Amino acid sequence: MTELTVRRAVSDDAAAVRDVYGRGDTAEFARRLGNPGPTSTEYHLLEAAGTAVAVVALTELGRLSPGAPPRLLVHEMKIRASFRNTGVAATVFAWLNRDFGAGKDVEVMLLNPADQVDGAFASWGIHESHRVSKWPARYPEEVR
Repeated sequence: MTELTVRRAVSDDAAAVRDVYGRGDTAEFARRLGNPGPTSTEYHLLEAAGTAVAVVALTELGRLSPGAPPRLLVHEMKIRASFRNTGVAATVFAWLNRDFGAGKDVEVMLLNPADQVDGAFASWGIHESHRVSKWPARYPEEVR
C-alpha cells in the first residue's frame, strides 16, 4: 500500500471527508471541522497519494483517579470502503503509539461497533475492557 500521511483535518477538507463517509452534507462537515464545539476533540485525515482514505476523531478524556495515565478516546475511525482491510487501521495504531504514546504512557479507548472488530487490534495488544451503552439520538432524516 502507498504510504499514508496523517494530519489534522480542517474545514477545507470537508469534501474529502464527505468522500470517506460516502454520504452527508459537505457544508455540515465544514462547520463541524471548523468548530468542533466545547470539546478537546481533534479530527485527523489520513491520505495516500493525495486521496483521503480515513478520518479519525480523537478526544482527550479527563481522569480523576490518582496516578491514572492520561486517556484518549478514538470514537470515530471511518475508513474509505475501497481501503478497508489494507492496513489503514494498523497505520492509525502506529501513529497513536508514535505520536501520543498510546500503549505506553497513554491509555487509548476505542469506540467501535460491536460487530466490527479490526484484525489489527490483537497485534497491538488491544483488547475488550469496557462495555458501552448508548442512548441514541435520531439522525435528522429520522425525525418527522
